Amino acid sequence: MFYVHFLFYFYCVSQKKTILQHNIVQSNVIIEILENQEAKRFITLNINEDMAVLALANKRKVDFDFAVCLQLMKLYKKAQRKLPTYWQHLLALDDRSYAQSTSEQVARFKSTIFSGVSLLDLTGGLGVDSHFLSQSFQQVVAVEQNSELHNMALFNKTKMGITNLHRVCAEAQYYLETTTEVYDLIYIDPDRRSDFGRSVALKYLNPNVLELLPLLRQKSNQLYIKLSPLFDVSEVYRAFECIKNVFVIAEQGEVKEVGVWLDFMLHKNSDAVRLIDVASGFDYTISNALRYQKNIPFSLGKFLHLPLALVAKSSTAAYFLRNITYTKFIEFELYCSSVPTIEGFRSFEIHDRTGLAHKKVLAMLKKNGVTRCVILVKGSAEHPDHWHKKLKTKDGGDWYLFLLRGKVNQAFLTTFIS
Repeated sequence: MFYVHFLFYFYCVSQKKTILQHNIVQSNVIIEILENQEAKRFITLNINEDMAVLALANKRKVDFDFAVCLQLMKLYKKAQRKLPTYWQHLLALDDRSYAQSTSEQVARFKSTIFSGVSLLDLTGGLGVDSHFLSQSFQQVVAVEQNSELHNMALFNKTKMGITNLHRVCAEAQYYLETTTEVYDLIYIDPDRRSDFGRSVALKYLNPNVLELLPLLRQKSNQLYIKLSPLFDVSEVYRAFECIKNVFVIAEQGEVKEVGVWLDFMLHKNSDAVRLIDVASGFDYTISNALRYQKNIPFSLGKFLHLPLALVAKSSTAAYFLRNITYTKFIEFELYCSSVPTIEGFRSFEIHDRTGLAHKKVLAMLKKNGVTRCVILVKGSAEHPDHWHKKLKTKDGGDWYLFLLRGKVNQAFLTTFIS
């Protein structure tokens, strides 16, 4: 099989359109493939085949770019979960636009919280957000400065028959300066790639939202800014005024974006933070979360609780613990209580504990007959694989081993509850 995959790589290089060269594929090539009946039939019939084997087995002549077709098929395989509509209707996309796009589940959620007559999407991109938001607004204008991306999104809009969405190829600031329209809502998802590399800092975003704020205020009373999942929620309140709501949006436990909804008619910031996992249905709106904070002397309970990514990101753990007697490890976002399960947390039952010395951990595992476990390391950059090698254990199974490096180094052997 290694030999087959090596030949596949050699084949793609010889075509000068390798999968590693996806960024140089032009939109017209992608669109030509998706308008070719033979290519579409080939994609549909062979989507579940091994791409390497498929490349070598298909010796016949085709009237479409075969290497780019294989690249599209590779993306469609991944898109079946993130962008199922793009796979089902064979819509245009490339590797970068796929990586930058919002998932359909997240986009669908945002279409339930915003509605009105007119929406301006200043960073139209591939069109996932504007596609779903067009279901909640009478008219949507989506602006995109990259002509290749614009062409693919325009093809997709036409193919899907979306009549209330107008695509414009222009730079965001230029469009704001020249349009005479006023919109119910402006949506913006600034690019985090810049001359300084990938950054979540507001001043490095493109377009620079802070610089555009005076102009944005002239064109709408409401603005939604999609920020990186790494963006600090507390920084939102330092950077912006007129905050109506802050969203921390996750999908299957992974935070996908921090969203800021500004209403320029407000005279002060709201402190409401909405935590939503679009896959699980976890949905809480929390106001004044800081008032739930309290200091309790540490003591060890029977159960360990690890906050979900949404809860940790928004620093709202104390809200979910407000009616529970608990203690917290000084150095870690890890809590103890006598309660088996707590909403907003992953909970574990403690079966054994010891110091962090290798021999002590090994003895604890041997005593409990553990040869397979999931290792979670806190307070150290050590990778779990490093510990698996030291302990001669395999990853997986029902046991969870917490290795904590802090003022007191300790190890906890637990099982997952929920």
